[in-house]
Amino acid sequence: MLCRLSIQDVAVIDSATITLDGGFSVLTGETGAGKSLIIDAITMVLGGRTGRDIIRHGARCAVAEAAFFCQHPLADEDGMLILRRELYADGRNLCSINGQMVTVAGLREAAEGLLAIHGQHDTEQLLHKASHLAYVDTFGDTAALLSAYQELYKEKNMLVSEIESLSADEKEKSSRLEILSFWIDEIEAADPEIGEDEELEEKRLRLRHAEKIQKGIMMAYAALCGEEVSARDLLSDAARALESVGDYSPRLAHQAEEIRDMLYKTEELADALSEEEVENDSGALSEIEDRLNVLHKLKSKYGHTIEDVLAYLDTIRAERASMENSDARLASLKEKLAETEVELDKAAAMLTACRKKAACAIADKMEKELAALDMAKTTFSVQIESKAYGETGGDSIEFFISTNPAEPQKPLAKIASGGELSRVCLALKTVLAFYGTAEDTHSQTMIFDEIDTGISGRAAQRVGEKLAALAEKRQILCVTHLPQIAARATAQFKIDKTETDDRFVTTVARLEKSGRIEEIARMISGDRVSEQTLKTAEEMLR
Repeated sequence: MLCRLSIQDVAVIDSATITLDGGFSVLTGETGAGKSLIIDAITMVLGGRTGRDIIRHGARCAVAEAAFFCQHPLADEDGMLILRRELYADGRNLCSINGQMVTVAGLREAAEGLLAIHGQHDTEQLLHKASHLAYVDTFGDTAALLSAYQELYKEKNMLVSEIESLSADEKEKSSRLEILSFWIDEIEAADPEIGEDEELEEKRLRLRHAEKIQKGIMMAYAALCGEEVSARDLLSDAARALESVGDYSPRLAHQAEEIRDMLYKTEELADALSEEEVENDSGALSEIEDRLNVLHKLKSKYGHTIEDVLAYLDTIRAERASMENSDARLASLKEKLAETEVELDKAAAMLTACRKKAACAIADKMEKELAALDMAKTTFSVQIESKAYGETGGDSIEFFISTNPAEPQKPLAKIASGGELSRVCLALKTVLAFYGTAEDTHSQTMIFDEIDTGISGRAAQRVGEKLAALAEKRQILCVTHLPQIAARATAQFKIDKTETDDRFVTTVARLEKSGRIEEIARMISGDRVSEQTLKTAEEMLR
């Protein structure tokens, strides 16, 4: 149950707090006073799509807070759930649940099922045949059956698509196989190895500069151990010089040993250089050049690296194998498709059966509800026709109605007037709320935004009675212009717009009995409220 709604800086509302009880409450006021802003604020705090134009001019943000007394996983130990949303001019949202910060999506998820808002959009929806199937599915709670059907429908479409792909033109298939085989043969004939190109690049570099390498080795050897002045001789002289005075200085003796180690290392390097073989083979260089050209061609056609080329080889091998086995695969897919189509037919039939059962129940309940809304001679039916399978099954559903016993039933969109549509909508919402099996039809709070469009007189009285009856099992909040509906409420709030400091300000006030008498009298006669009108209003409230 919605206990309290607090609004701040929402359009022309500076600040307002509405405290609600259970039962039937109405919002009344002059046209343009801002009654719809209350609904907008509720939509906002439930996490609905809300534009920044809802923020009062000059304010930093619009704030809406709603307190619910309910059984909810996030409610506190007393059963209280407080939702809050602040919408800022720069588009930021600050949302919380019982003081804990959440996202707008988190707010919307938590609010799901707390209340249901029914307005002009619902009435307009009734004119569209496409919405009728959704109403039937909601009433019959076909979610599980529909989900099972949709899985099979999706699987069938995937199988059909793959079969069509495999059944492509045989000439095109043959041409593709020929191309794949050529590519595979070219790569396999080259037999590239990972790292091979880098190794060959290094070897080619050595062969191209063999003479320079040989000359460098000879010069290095001469510098280390040549017959003229060499590093070996100089190091040997230095070692002997220090060894001759080593008895007088341990430090110099140690340095002599280090020089002697350097001498040995120099001789080892010289020996290694003397044994270095430098390949200088123009034939080998030519072979390397040819091999690198082959590898370069492969990389230019099939990938930037040898790894890419080999990965592509695996891909096209798999594609060729798949195409070569396509006949067997095609037969398997066709067999699977036949099985899926049988299962799909069963799922569609179960879905249709559930919808037909729901349709009969809806029609029966609707006629009773419409009779209670001063449409006693109205007949109502839900007609289901078969159609090609689609996302929602194989059923085409449409509401038919006749408000005149002498006239046959016709599609709802072609026969119902505005006032009749309002009552049909109210009747349908009542049927869904009290007789439907889906859990989401059981919201404890129902809000009706101008459900009274196009009705007056006795019809308005019956709508008021119906809303009051609904309020015995649900909390009902209704925006209305009709005194017959307002008089049936257990609580009435007046939305009033006044001009203050050259701008309009909307206020919300709960009316006591005297205030209700005056407000209902105004609703009856407008600005000219007479004693007789006041008396009539008082009688209506009894």
